[in-house]
Order: sequence, then structure tokens, then C-alpha cells
Amino acid sequence: MDQVSTPPSDSLTVYRRLLRDDRVSHGAFRLWHYLRDRANDENVCWPQQRTIAKDMHCKPHSLSGWIDELEESGYLAVESKGANHHFVYRILD
Repeated sequence: MDQVSTPPSDSLTVYRRLLRDDRVSHGAFRLWHYLRDRANDENVCWPQQRTIAKDMHCKPHSLSGWIDELEESGYLAVESKGANHHFVYRILD
């Protein structure tokens, strides 16, 4: 019987990389998918954090840690815009 080899990490889909990345918690994994689902054709979205928390059924303060995980792991870029510090999220594949 043939053995199935694991492809090199650079050929894995971003989804499979996220699954295997020990730096990314379950909550951060869910957040990445939430944002990706809402991103436009340029992989950008800008939902308010209270909307994200409501939709994901989580505490708003949980989001900052998950966002940090995704940024530090290279799966997300976040930019603060305007006087109200509105966040723009760019999904990095």
C-alpha cells in the first residue's frame, strides 16, 4: 500500500496551515474565517468589533487577543482608520 506524504508547508492551503499552526487558537481560527467570509474581492473587510462579537457569540475583549495572534502569525493585517479608530482587516493568504 502506498504511503501518503504530507506536502511541503508552502503548498498547503491557508486553511490547512491555520489548522496546523500552534500559534493560532481556536478562537483566532474562527475569527479568521469570519473575516474571510465577509471580505471583498481584495480580501478586505471592516466590521465593527461589537458586530463581530455578537455574530461570533463571544466577548468583545476576546477579539484583541485573537487579532494579535493572527497578525503575529501572518494571517491578518489590521489598519486603524479615522478618529474613531475604525479597523480595516486584510486577510493574508
